[in-house]
Amino acid sequence: MTGQGGTAAVVLRAAPGGLVGSSPDYAPDAWPEPLGPLRPLDPLGTVLIPPAVRAVVAPRPTAAPAAAAPAPAPQADPSLGRAADLELSADRLVRRRLPRGRRLAAAAERLTRGGDREREPARQAERIRTPLRRAHRVAVLGAGPGTGRTVTTTLLGDLLAAHRPDRVIALALGTGTGPVGLPAAPTHQDFRRFTELRPSGLELLASGAADEAGHRRLLDAAASQYPVVLTDPGGGAPAVRAALAAADQLVICAGATVRGAAGTDALLGWLAAEGFADRVAAGLLVVAPVRGNERALPGEELSAHFAGRFRSVLLVPADAHLADGGDPVLDRLRGRTRAAFTELAALTGDAMAD
Repeated sequence: MTGQGGTAAVVLRAAPGGLVGSSPDYAPDAWPEPLGPLRPLDPLGTVLIPPAVRAVVAPRPTAAPAAAAPAPAPQADPSLGRAADLELSADRLVRRRLPRGRRLAAAAERLTRGGDREREPARQAERIRTPLRRAHRVAVLGAGPGTGRTVTTTLLGDLLAAHRPDRVIALALGTGTGPVGLPAAPTHQDFRRFTELRPSGLELLASGAADEAGHRRLLDAAASQYPVVLTDPGGGAPAVRAALAAADQLVICAGATVRGAAGTDALLGWLAAEGFADRVAAGLLVVAPVRGNERALPGEELSAHFAGRFRSVLLVPADAHLADGGDPVLDRLRGRTRAAFTELAALTGDAMAD
């Protein structure tokens, strides 16, 4: 019912056992206390929530998650005993590495050793190729047969001819029939009529018997066409004197026997008496291995015996190819034997610089 003073709501309740109208009444028997007067809106249009309620319903600020506690370091299982302590791990490998300075020094040493071995043949080749301002003559002497004089002359000539850009000749003085008909001022083509050419490029010439003056003329003629001249004078006194008079360098061969050592001592005494002591001191001694049934002396003893009397002493190791007594071939030598002759050629080249 509506009155003059306002509007009133009338609630019709259902009588016990009956219905009023067509809809049931679900109203409660007692209403809750009123929430109080409505609060005004805040400037943003939202209802102001009481502080106590706001503390409950307000979103909490997001905080960074707490750092997880560090996991305990793994401990070696005591049941493993020493096996756990010696276990191969990356950490242990790092700790056991050498200090950086020692690692660098060790690496440099390895590289140096390997580099030296790789560079040594190149250095020897450069020494053999020493440039010349004039012809260089090398006399190869020996106290009697069995000293390896001819083999040394041939292999030394092979190495010099194989590495050097200029011509090399080896003269066997006092053997063969000699270059009959060689002009007084021969050209290289004149010499080629009488020389034997080896695969290395070395030319061999047997000069034949002649007096000392004849040998000297041949040596002078050869030096005019060949920058490097090797002489193997054999045992003839005229040939030996001619070779010594023209030689810029001496190579003396000795057998590693008692007789070879005694013969070399006698040869050195004779050279000193002839005025060639300075050539001997600047020369080279090549100790050849024993061939046949002669009693051998240790090469180290011979080297020590002659060490102070030569610029250098080289020991040639035993080689089956040289023991055969045939024509020596570089490619058929053992590695150590070829290395010895290569060093001989390098030492010969060192003297060419003077």
